[in-house]
Amino acid sequence: MVRRNIGLEGQEDMVGRLIKMVFVLGILGFAALTGYAYLADLSPSQTEVTVPVTLNAD
Repeated sequence: MVRRNIGLEGQEDMVGRLIKMVFVLGILGFAALTGYAYLADLSPSQTEVTVPVTLNAD
């Protein structure tokens, strides 16, 4: 196993790339969720229900 000795600048570059990747994945996830909400059929099925009601009005 080879260990690379990267300096402080290399570590900052890696952290910057990681933050950018998380940000881009967050944007893509939000766009996918928004697209799914607009394009998917999320409306509930509707049926008519009739129930007889007995009122005790004396």
